Amino acid sequence: MLPTGLFLLLCLAGHVFAKELPDVDCLLVHLKYVHCSWNKQGTPEVNYTFYGWFHGDEVVSECPTYLSENNINTGCNQPYDDSISVRRFTTFYTRLVHGEDVHQKEHYLKDKVKLNPPPANVSDQIYLCLTWTQILPNCVESEARYRISDSSWETSRVRPGMQEYCINMPSAKSLVELQVRSKMDSACGGSLFWSEWSEPVVWGSNKSTVYPMILNSSKCELQSVVLTCVCISEGFPLPTIRWPLLKNQAEYSVTTTVSNHTVNSTLTLTVKDHSNISIECVSSNEGGESKADIIIITSERREDEHGLSAVPLLTVVAVVSLTVNVLCMIPFIFLWITRKKVKPKQEDRTYMSLKKTETSPEYDVIGHPLS
Repeated sequence: MLPTGLFLLLCLAGHVFAKELPDVDCLLVHLKYVHCSWNKQGTPEVNYTFYGWFHGDEVVSECPTYLSENNINTGCNQPYDDSISVRRFTTFYTRLVHGEDVHQKEHYLKDKVKLNPPPANVSDQIYLCLTWTQILPNCVESEARYRISDSSWETSRVRPGMQEYCINMPSAKSLVELQVRSKMDSACGGSLFWSEWSEPVVWGSNKSTVYPMILNSSKCELQSVVLTCVCISEGFPLPTIRWPLLKNQAEYSVTTTVSNHTVNSTLTLTVKDHSNISIECVSSNEGGESKADIIIITSERREDEHGLSAVPLLTVVAVVSLTVNVLCMIPFIFLWITRKKVKPKQEDRTYMSLKKTETSPEYDVIGHPLS
């Protein structure tokens, strides 16, 4: 059995380990906004207030746009002023606050820049050339890749300042797919992060064309102010998916995955008022163009007055409380049982006898009645 002192220590430390402050990770997205998140260890139990600022900023204000999961804040998108070119080379500070709990951290975003994938086009004159447009072209290096008729990808590095990649003209019967991605070059404070690959650009065909079709599994879900839309399309050559809504948006992210001849495009966007937003997905290839309006599903969950999910939280509190109480009772039970087993020593025993003692004769007269 563990010593009594160890159990008492566990009782005192139980509340300390019950709640751990989350860690904050930040990334500068397309030199437009700083994206910070604090759900690496899972969704927090409470809604934290977030503050972020660069060294030298005179005003420190609360996060203007929170990201959430199940009505719990898990991240923040904070606008970034790219007119001050050296700003990302200074320290970025973050602070999470909930009641008396405060967690402050320093970040260095010079090499934590992730660009959006550049829009690309293809031309076929003397060579087959992929061209694209990216911000700060003289500060950005790129990688271009292509494959012919479902063969393996061939990838080449493109030096800063260049936004074109050309290959020899393939056979007209070939199907060629081309893509490009970018990141900040070392001459301008190199980044560790590449952008996602651009939407595939397709040239030629060696099979019959299949008209693009948007699948019914495409959907949009709104949680708080975060809108996530998924558009899934099939076709041959491989369709290209675009979102007309993005023409008027500055902050968004698009991720594209490809499997055989199916394209899955996921859009994440922050919206404050979705009542006037129409979500249209457009899929196109050589066979034509297909459009679909995607219905927005609002995901709502009940929460208590503190913004917490009541049932799971109460369950956790009850289990922790019961465990702490049991641990605290064990030492006292142990002491009570130990005390009960102690036997008194022989010399500590006290006896009483009811036997009549002998009296002296001189006092006998006291005990006889008078005649």
